[in-house]
Amino acid sequence: MEQQEVRIPIAGVIEESRLNPTNERQYLVHYPNGEGIYLVKFDDGSQELRSVFAGKQIDDGRHLAHIMCRFPVPAQVIAEEIKKEHEATLKDAIESLRTDVIHAVDVCHENMLKDNAAIFRAINELRESVQASGNGISEKTLLEALKVVAAGKHD
Repeated sequence: MEQQEVRIPIAGVIEESRLNPTNERQYLVHYPNGEGIYLVKFDDGSQELRSVFAGKQIDDGRHLAHIMCRFPVPAQVIAEEIKKEHEATLKDAIESLRTDVIHAVDVCHENMLKDNAAIFRAINELRESVQASGNGISEKTLLEALKVVAAGKHD
């Protein structure tokens, strides 16, 4: 019989203990990505696929987890490849986000350089006009002019 590959979208990987079972698995909060199919790894080395859906809401606001079915995963199934695919997807998403952040920082830096250039031009124009008039300018007047230029850029 020819072997075929079956891909099942996995919502997450959970590790549980068969030796010390917890009551938490009956609540949806135990499943970090909500409803879906989870690969559950037990401390004895066995694995299972668990199909989880939200059940009724209880008094404390939590939802009970409705486990539709459980499928034992045979040892020959390569579950680690599933984990590697999730890691690769996460790495791609992080890289995309990193690129967006770098682009935003570059745009902010360009805007800052433009603002600085405008301020320097205003200072130079003010100096030239003062020198052409033959009158001096006080430091206070120069600071006031800078405040006006800077306020105009941020409105």
